[in-house]
Parts: sequence; structure tokens; C-alpha cells
Amino acid sequence: MSWRATSGGSDLARQRHCTGFTLIEMIAVTLLFAVISGIFVPQIGLLSSRALGNLAKDLAAHIELGRQRAVVTGTPHRIVMDLEAGGYRLQWRVTELEARGAEAEPPPPLDIHGQTPIPMAPPREFELDFHPVPGTAGDFVWLGQDLFFAGLETREGWLDRGEAAVVFRADGTTTGARIHLEDADGKGLVLEILPLSDSVRIIDAEEI
Repeated sequence: MSWRATSGGSDLARQRHCTGFTLIEMIAVTLLFAVISGIFVPQIGLLSSRALGNLAKDLAAHIELGRQRAVVTGTPHRIVMDLEAGGYRLQWRVTELEARGAEAEPPPPLDIHGQTPIPMAPPREFELDFHPVPGTAGDFVWLGQDLFFAGLETREGWLDRGEAAVVFRADGTTTGARIHLEDADGKGLVLEILPLSDSVRIIDAEEI
């Protein structure tokens, strides 16, 4: 009887020991998940905020370049945005020949007999229109994953579909606008383009 009692007590102690060890493991795993979540979740949010901030700075740099080029070249420039697809590019208003960097062909010989009909419309290559600026600055820039145009705020109203543009006149002035950017977490930044200022203000959307 004494041996059986001792054996039963030993088995019970082992069961309690095993049960207690399992609980400790569960607590340890739970704490580990909590620590991992505490480290990585804020980091993910930080990376998202950093991407939004970098986007705002890059877009602001393109806008400021457009204004500066307008003044230097004496030619209107614009930032054109695809609000739905999420992209933008810098353009200037020049002829097709100027956009290609080509020289105009010499005019045909003068017909002194008046038998050649005279075209009344200017050649297409001499028509003024907006074309991408030379170099990489004229390339189409995509916003990136989980980054969006929330909309464009102008004096005429709010735009959030299709294409929209902010135009700089030859003297660098504009009517002013606000470009609203957002990330997938709903955080927003606003680029404020003032009519006369050379710089673009980047504002937290919550401060407006």
C-alpha cells in the first residue's frame, strides 16, 4: 500500500508538472506575439508614413521645377495628374518640333507663278500644345503601392476623377491649388501651391 500511494503521488506530481509547463509555454508564446506585434506593427505604420512623405517631397520637387522652368524659358508649364490611375508628369507648352528637339525644315521654294495652293492653316508641327519636358523630369511617375490622389482642390471646385492639371504661366504664377495625397491607412498629406510663392507647402491633412 505504501508503494502504491507513493507511485500515485509521483504520477500526480508529474501530471501537475506537465500541466504547469504547458501553461508556461502558452504564456511565453503569448508574450512573444505581443512583443513582435509591438515592434513590427508600428514599424509598418512608420514605413507607410515614410512612403507618403517621400511621395509628397518628390511631387513638390516636380511642381517647383515646373514653376522655375516656366520663368526661365518664358513658357507655360503644368503638372498633369491622373487622379484615378495615380500618376503625374511635368509638361511644357511648345511646338511638336521643340518637344522633339528638332529643327524646322526650310520652307519650300517660292512659287512665283502662283500655281501652288497656299495652305491657310499652320503646319501641325508648329502648333503649340503641352508636351513632356526633356529628360527624366518629363517621365510619367506612378505614386506607388497603397498611395493615392485623394483629390485636387482648386478655385473652381474639387476634382477626384480623370485628369487634372496645375498650370504655371510664363511668369511662374498660378491660380493656386491643393493636392491631397493619402495612403492605405487613411493618413493624408496636402501640397499647397500658392499663386506667387516659389515653394510648395506640405501640410498634415489633419491640420486643415
